[in-house]
Amino acid sequence: MKKTKKDKPLKKVLKENKKAQKKAEKQSRRKERKRHGFWFYFLLLLLFVLISVGGTVVYSIYFCNVESVECTGTSLYSDEEITGFILDDEYSTNSLYVFFKNLIMPVLNVPFIERFEVTLKDPHTVAINAVEKTFYGYMPTAKYGYVYYDKEGIVYEVSQALLEGYMRVEGLKVKKPAIGEPLPVGKTNRRTLLAIQEGLEKQQLSVSVITFTEDGTILLTCGDMMINLGTRASITDKIKRLQYVLPYIEGKKGTLHLEEWTQENTDIVFDED
Repeated sequence: MKKTKKDKPLKKVLKENKKAQKKAEKQSRRKERKRHGFWFYFLLLLLFVLISVGGTVVYSIYFCNVESVECTGTSLYSDEEITGFILDDEYSTNSLYVFFKNLIMPVLNVPFIERFEVTLKDPHTVAINAVEKTFYGYMPTAKYGYVYYDKEGIVYEVSQALLEGYMRVEGLKVKKPAIGEPLPVGKTNRRTLLAIQEGLEKQQLSVSVITFTEDGTILLTCGDMMINLGTRASITDKIKRLQYVLPYIEGKKGTLHLEEWTQENTDIVFDED
């Protein structure tokens, strides 16, 4: 039988179909290999992670027992007390557990302590650094104990314990104090107190006691010297004058009178005891 012109296109079509089918099969096999490759590496990675985690857990359980605790940063609490704040449950015999627990759920609300910094010196040694709160002064009260506050006049701590070395503020009526809130002594009194503190700080003057008397007089205790500032009027200017007067009476005992001082009347009297 002779080939006709119509036979050639048919063969060509069949050939092209066969070629396309082979190409599709090749692409399908390639995709299948990629799919298998992905799952292979995924399972390999998962196995690596599981082995790593398992190894860490085993290492933690058998090789990270707490053998010693080093405490620094404060003399307000004993080493035993600080250790008790941090190692406070049955799992705290493990140093890694102690470290991550404090990282995720730090111990708060310990009086006079801002935070605890927990580190590992080695797998068996936990180091605890207690960071104390920084106060500016305190007010003694009959009902609430001692109310400690910061530079901005915000209540920082309320405690029955007295810490030495901070400025004492007497004579102001204190309502119920709340940590994190302004001193509850009235806006005018609080502004006056902060103005006095700011003035003293600018002049680099240190006083141990600020006293507000019932008649509105403000007294500063500086060593063996009493400084009478009078009322709150011109209080900032009165404090500025101290830097010029105090060097002449340093080391003496008595009362320095600024209650009558004004811009017009600049006389300052010192009554030595």
